[in-house]
Amino acid sequence: MFTETMIEHQDTVGGVTYKATMPALRDERTAKILVDGLVLGAFERALAAEVARGPVASDALLFLRRWLGLKAQELAELLQTTPETISRWERGKRAVDTSAFALVARIVLERLDGREDTLRYLRTRPALASPTEPEPIDLGEIRVG
Repeated sequence: MFTETMIEHQDTVGGVTYKATMPALRDERTAKILVDGLVLGAFERALAAEVARGPVASDALLFLRRWLGLKAQELAELLQTTPETISRWERGKRAVDTSAFALVARIVLERLDGREDTLRYLRTRPALASPTEPEPIDLGEIRVG
């Protein structure tokens, strides 16, 4: 026998505690609380949005990377750094680069908005150090007036 109930669920990321009230079912035999996966997914999306807007912190970067489904190696490639640097940031062994955090936060906020512009750009841009001289890009004829 299950009874509908409301529970308060919370998670702490970056030193900030985020909480929400959500529907659940209580198993009257075992007193266990069951929460629908869709409800938990909605909580995770709301949490990702707030963490992306919140303070820069090591566990916040870790949460956002995992929420995006990126491995540390993939994020390192996107940010043109090393997996070791990502690991140091996420473990708090080194201060998180604020520009890198801002970029990851932007990717999260775009995904929540149904877009992937920044992620697509980072995945397709040429590497910084190109072994060959790049071809000039023709901008065409420019006129003023």
